[in-house]
Amino acid sequence: MTDWLTWPIFITQLVIASLLFFPRNKTFFGIALKKIMIGLLLLVAIAIVVSLYHDSTDVLPLYF
Repeated sequence: MTDWLTWPIFITQLVIASLLFFPRNKTFFGIALKKIMIGLLLLVAIAIVVSLYHDSTDVLPLYF
């Protein structure tokens, strides 16, 4: 997977880190901030696993 396809994973992690500065009892659209952060972390973890799997199945273009 190219670097251009993996940068949204890291941007999402920055968003999650910025959510740490909000009060814990804050809600967005009626959903607790803690649940939003856990959901985003789960999505990021799945995206990292998919990225690693995709990278491990690609044939390396090694020419000797």
